[in-house]
Amino acid sequence: MPAADVEDAIVACGRAGVGVAIVFAAGYAEVPDGAERQASLLRVARAHGVRVVGPNCVGVVAAPSLAASFMSGLEQDRFDLRDDGIAFVSQSGAMGAFILNLAQGEQLGLGLFVSTGNEMDVTLPEVLGELVEDASTRVVLGYVEGIRDGRAFEDALAAARRRDLPICLLKVGSSERGAAAASSHTGSLAGADVVYQGVFDRYGVHRAASVEELLDFGRVFALAPRAAGSRVSIITLSGGAGALMTDEADVVGLAVEEWDEPWQATMAAGLPAFASTANPIDATGVIAIDDTALRHAMTVALTHPGTDVVVLVLGNLDGEEERICSVVLDVAATSTKPVVVTWVGGSGLAPRLLHAGGVPTFSDPRRTMRAVGALCRQSATRAVAAPRQDRLGIDIDLPGPGPWDEHVAAGVLAGAGLPMLRGCVVTTPQEAVAAAGSMSRPVVIKLLSTQVHHKSDVGGVRAGLTSDVEIASNVVDVLEISASLGLADGRVLVQPMASPSVELLLGAHVDPVFGSVTMVGLGGIHAELIGDVRARPGPVTPAEAREMVNGLRGAALLRGARGQVAVDMPALAETVAAFSQVACSLEDRTASIEVNPLRFLADGTPIGVDALMIPIDQEDA
Repeated sequence: MPAADVEDAIVACGRAGVGVAIVFAAGYAEVPDGAERQASLLRVARAHGVRVVGPNCVGVVAAPSLAASFMSGLEQDRFDLRDDGIAFVSQSGAMGAFILNLAQGEQLGLGLFVSTGNEMDVTLPEVLGELVEDASTRVVLGYVEGIRDGRAFEDALAAARRRDLPICLLKVGSSERGAAAASSHTGSLAGADVVYQGVFDRYGVHRAASVEELLDFGRVFALAPRAAGSRVSIITLSGGAGALMTDEADVVGLAVEEWDEPWQATMAAGLPAFASTANPIDATGVIAIDDTALRHAMTVALTHPGTDVVVLVLGNLDGEEERICSVVLDVAATSTKPVVVTWVGGSGLAPRLLHAGGVPTFSDPRRTMRAVGALCRQSATRAVAAPRQDRLGIDIDLPGPGPWDEHVAAGVLAGAGLPMLRGCVVTTPQEAVAAAGSMSRPVVIKLLSTQVHHKSDVGGVRAGLTSDVEIASNVVDVLEISASLGLADGRVLVQPMASPSVELLLGAHVDPVFGSVTMVGLGGIHAELIGDVRARPGPVTPAEAREMVNGLRGAALLRGARGQVAVDMPALAETVAAFSQVACSLEDRTASIEVNPLRFLADGTPIGVDALMIPIDQEDA
């Protein structure tokens, strides 16, 4: 029905005792003038005790008998709704309908589909939480545009991780344009993609890069048993195929380890003399024509103690599919280890037969290994509660409402126990020389003002000063810069210079969805030009901090590469975790906090060199 009639219908539902209504109509918060219309609908629904899915959604489908939807794709007779234990929730009605149709057409049963639309009432995190409690759910797929309640989302993901339920999400909005499109489409906040990725990392969410990959993840989790580890044995009828599969395995972190001599001999006993048995195992084309050889190769691989997953690579073989698939299914049924097949080309019969028998099959080596990679990553985090750290609620006394200069910001952080390089505030060259007399040289002098956050941009940083003359003359220059900028509070900060080392950027900001978010990245161009940063909602644990640091593309520099000082990783992790607690404690008073750079002393321990704090009601200048 049209939006104009929906409120009356909701009133009627409430009077009739109907507890849930699905609103398909559009024209609500997803359009500029629809927010008040949606707010009015919500008031009516709550007043009459009716929960609402939507508006602006395409409904709910539960195989095999419920189709509370007007999707045209459900009218097609080329497939029947089936349920493989896969639940699917989508914030986009159209994309959800496309994906549901595609999956059913590929013999993949998305048994439950929920389109949440504008999420006026029922939200994706709420649906996700319910799916986690449903014992029939084997895997949850999701199409996500943006989350409004970050805490509820994290709670649902944490519950899924405790149950060891795979969550696979296609999250759009990774680009600035994509994020804007997602926000305008749903009326929600897309949020910074790096923050969402941090949430996914925290809870072991499998992020799909495409619709195809989302369904691949669903298939492997719905059909395959869990892997005990990430060691893969590859059986092929072609050496070239084995090399390609090994390359793809390496990309996703799977181990294709060479078998030892006794096991190679066992494998070789049932194969031609020209077969290669090291792993990948080139069993030769004999496995396509000799059922005994195929059965032998698979059985030995599944018995091999260093194998967690067996990947079988075949292709074409029109007219032979039924025979070969029968052998594959027979052998796979004898083991609790996953068997995953890559079948390239052919009539299409083999994938249908193997899927029906519970063996996931893909047409491309990359798809296979990415799906197997997800299967193995799930095992690595099996039944481990997500490490959501409690807030300590540190009592921090800020000097007034702000703004604050660098010296004050560093003092606040140092007072909370963070290692910060301190200095002296001066207003004349003579004071600067006197202050430097008590410091190791060289020293650095900086323009100090609440009105200038990026001092180097205005020439307000002078480093490597050793003599009194240098110090005095540079202080004069910096004070002249202050005067030229009209800074009423312009002064000079004198500090000993920290030894050169690899630099990190440590920051926190208040995200509108997830609250205080802690970020760590390599400093300089690594953070600014190539975005080498990791972020997670705070507070983070030391273990999470270590994961964030190790996840940086330039993490090798922190381990001493290219002559850099190897950092004290436990000390760094504790510093990041402590910083995160401080940021959470100041969440209602600061919009952002930054230590940049964070350097490292000769013993590898971290030291903050510069600090910045922005009050909650001010923009960074």
